[in-house]
Amino acid sequence: MSKAKIMIDPGHGPGCVNGGPTGYLEHEGMWKLSGYLKTALERCGCEVALTRAESERPELTERGNKAEGYDLMISEHSNAGGGRGAEAYYSVRQPENQGMAAELAEAASTVLGSPSRGAKTKRSTNDPSYDYYTVIGYAVATGCPKVFICENGFHDNTHDEAVLKQDGKLQEMAEAQAKVICAHLGVAYVGADTPAPEPGPGGFAVGDAVRVRPGAEYFATGQHMASFVRQGVLYVLQVGSGKVLVSTAPGGAATGWIRTEDLVKA
Repeated sequence: MSKAKIMIDPGHGPGCVNGGPTGYLEHEGMWKLSGYLKTALERCGCEVALTRAESERPELTERGNKAEGYDLMISEHSNAGGGRGAEAYYSVRQPENQGMAAELAEAASTVLGSPSRGAKTKRSTNDPSYDYYTVIGYAVATGCPKVFICENGFHDNTHDEAVLKQDGKLQEMAEAQAKVICAHLGVAYVGADTPAPEPGPGGFAVGDAVRVRPGAEYFATGQHMASFVRQGVLYVLQVGSGKVLVSTAPGGAATGWIRTEDLVKA
C-alpha cells in the first residue's frame, strides 16, 4: 500500500502585507498552520511536502504545478473583506469535491468559533468552465484529483483574528483539517495524544523496525526469503499469533509473515 501524498501550499510568502487590525499577518499565520498540518499528516503516515520554503515567494503557476503526482493539494489562507468564519474553494472541474470542501470549512470554523461559510467555487471570467484561481487551475491541470483553497477565517474580523494569533488554535485547526483529509484519503487519523500501540506477542508492535535474525531462511508459510528480506530492515504491518506481517518499507506492501522467533528489533 503506497502512502497518501499531500501538497500543502502556505499561501502568500514573506513581504505580503495582508493582516489584521491588532498585528496578525497572513503569511506568518498560514506558514504556522501549514507546518502544523504537515506534522499532523506525517504522524498519520502520509507523505507531505510544501510548495515553498519559509523565505520563498514563488509565482502562483509554480505553486499550482507542485501538485503533480500528489493525491491532494490544500492552499492555506486567511480572508478579508468584512466577513467572519471559514470557507473552502474547490475546482469547478472537480464537483465531486464539494462535500470535502464543506467539511474543511466546517473544521476551521469550529475552531474559530465562527459560522461556516461553506464550500465555494469561483469561475474564470474568460471561460466559466475553468477556475478563477490560478493555483487551483494549474494544480487541477497536473492531474491532482483533490484541490482546495481554504480561507481560514477573516483576519480583519477582531474575533477571528484573535483566534488566528494563537499558536494553540492554529495547531487545533491543523488537526481538524488533518482528520478531514485522512477520512477522504482512506488514512487512519493518529492524534498527537494517541498512545503508542501495545507490543503484541513476541514484543513487536505495528510500526516497529525489525531485522531477520542470522540463520533464518524461510517465511512462516515455508516460502524461502529473498536475500534483501533477510538482510534489510523490515517494518511491522500486523501482529499475529507467533508471527508478524512485514514490509520492506514503512506502510508499504506486505512482504510476508515471519515468525517472531526469527526477528529482532532493528
